[in-house]
Amino acid sequence: MFYKRVLLWLGVILPVVAGGRAAERPPVDAFFQNPEIASPVVSPDGKHIAFLSPVKDKMSVILFDLTTGKVEPIVHAFDGDITEIFWKGDDRIVFSADPNGRESRAIMVVHVSTKSIQFLAENFRENRPGAAFASLVDHLPFDATHILVYGRAAADSWHEGLFTINLLTAERNRIYGDDPETSHWAADGNGEVRYRTRQDGDRTIHEGRADRSNSWIPIAECGGGIGADNSPVRYHGFSADNHTIYLTKADDEGRDALYAYDPKARQWGAPLFQSELGGIAAVRLSWDHSRLEGVDYGPDGRKEKWFDPRLTKIAGILRAAFPAKFAVTILSSDRNENVFTVVVHGDLNPGEYYLLDLRGKAQFVQLGKRYPRISPDQLQPMTPIEY
Repeated sequence: MFYKRVLLWLGVILPVVAGGRAAERPPVDAFFQNPEIASPVVSPDGKHIAFLSPVKDKMSVILFDLTTGKVEPIVHAFDGDITEIFWKGDDRIVFSADPNGRESRAIMVVHVSTKSIQFLAENFRENRPGAAFASLVDHLPFDATHILVYGRAAADSWHEGLFTINLLTAERNRIYGDDPETSHWAADGNGEVRYRTRQDGDRTIHEGRADRSNSWIPIAECGGGIGADNSPVRYHGFSADNHTIYLTKADDEGRDALYAYDPKARQWGAPLFQSELGGIAAVRLSWDHSRLEGVDYGPDGRKEKWFDPRLTKIAGILRAAFPAKFAVTILSSDRNENVFTVVVHGDLNPGEYYLLDLRGKAQFVQLGKRYPRISPDQLQPMTPIEY
């Protein structure tokens, strides 16, 4: 595989500017520029990596073919930066952007083979107040042709609700009507919406249901009107058999514990993991959600606990390759978990992206640096602010 070609492409199209000496300060504009590379994600079949990189100063979607080594822009933004990408099946990439800074995102999909683009959701524009806007709710990773959104039923319609959008036709199928009290929805592996968080006065209520035909039942209630994002209970996904919901719950000291909740029996299991200090930042499931693989936890979310023996070994090899002061995080993998994208970052490292390929002879190469104009020698460790 021709992995060196991605580095050549980045070096030619996006010239790397050497970092300054330790005594120099990084240029102020370096902190506000677009990253040279961001969000690398492996396709489910392990044949491609999609990532974001500036083309003519706009963050665009770049495709790296791991078989041929070809690297090419496949979507170029003209009036705004693309800031989110994810794969749908092996041949489609969904991406979103805020083209004119209206704080309302447009959602589109590109077919990798044909380079054709389908608009799925518009954003608000001053000259089009009736836009068919929608916000992404769930990627629906096991459904190759739909995503879950909340927005308008159609252009110029004032009816809102929860919809699936067909990636091939952009058609919307209503799942629920307008529900402003619900701040978070989640679907199981079959695409059935079976978890939600809603507000009832000053109470945040987490609810689930055993299947699509059952009524919503309360899982947890939290006071203070703090909303889903800061609730002590947080959702982390369904298991592959759709019988278990993984949830974390914080105690009064802010220490999270991980639980398996059974929506049919309406029971919380015993803690699967307890953080002794700080919260649980992420719960890591296998690509198909059949295994609980690990958690990221601690005050800054940089500690790891792996439950899967193979991932424990892989993470140990990655950890040993870099100084202990840097965090090493696996970002994505193919469905067989043989190809990974990895980010190395920390107080003294603005971010470096790597590719780990375990097919055949293992290969581990750098894809690029997030901000190559900023040298680690120019940075200082962060210190907490006390107040």
